[in-house]
Amino acid sequence: MSSSLVTLDIAIALACLVLAWFLFRINHRRAPLPPGPRRLPNEAKGATRFYRWHIDAALYDLSPPRVTTLYGLTVPTDPQQVCRYDDGTGDELPIPLGTTAFLKSLAMHSKVKYAPHPYVWMAPAHAMPTGLGIECEGLEVPLTELPPWEDAKLKILPVVWKNAVTGELHFQVHPCGVAELLVESIPEGKSKEGMLYPDGARLTDLKEVRGLLYKMQRPAIAPKLVYPHDWKEKDLVIFHNRGVLHSVVGAFTSDQVRAFHQCNLAASDDPTGPTTEDVKKWA
Repeated sequence: MSSSLVTLDIAIALACLVLAWFLFRINHRRAPLPPGPRRLPNEAKGATRFYRWHIDAALYDLSPPRVTTLYGLTVPTDPQQVCRYDDGTGDELPIPLGTTAFLKSLAMHSKVKYAPHPYVWMAPAHAMPTGLGIECEGLEVPLTELPPWEDAKLKILPVVWKNAVTGELHFQVHPCGVAELLVESIPEGKSKEGMLYPDGARLTDLKEVRGLLYKMQRPAIAPKLVYPHDWKEKDLVIFHNRGVLHSVVGAFTSDQVRAFHQCNLAASDDPTGPTTEDVKKWA
């Protein structure tokens, strides 16, 4: 990937920020809530949760944007809240009301295959209490009931993406939209002892796929690794969409409004994965 293409994509994204803003309002209380003991904590006591950790990407047909811009148009100014993980770890994160939380992680693994029209597919399902994936309740829309889709437009992307500028490797998976995990075999000459699926595998059981991804990604949302931006009106945040995950956070009352302009643009190509040498070094 040449630096000129990266610069062009960023320039186009910034131009869209000026020429094609769209306004959206996010009310965290409208998020689908897990049933039973996984319900949202008591909002009146200032508790909240992550909505869904994600990257900004269609994950079908189009390539993931390199850059996302967020502009704080209207921002609540109430006291901080506490984001609870509610996964048995006791982890909590003090956050400003209506923050956007960002995380970054590095790892080495296989490829993921995303569901067709993944946001339609996952729409009826509930997020996990940590926001890092979807509960396995069988609520996803059946593939036969989705809008028309084509195999050729399904996205199969590396779990680890290579930064086009620094050469560093980023563990970059949208955990909510994954339908399959495609594990490649261990490179010749590497020990297979203690390795999962050393000869490769295609995993299609959602519970297994989500469980493996969750174990790999959960350490990366430890409170010390999450940056909750303390939004002020007219703040402009430009972030590397191919290097971080982010999540809406915050529980709003009926008279509180969080209004933003957001812009991102599908990139001109897909992210690249690790080289053969990277795999030999890190697998």
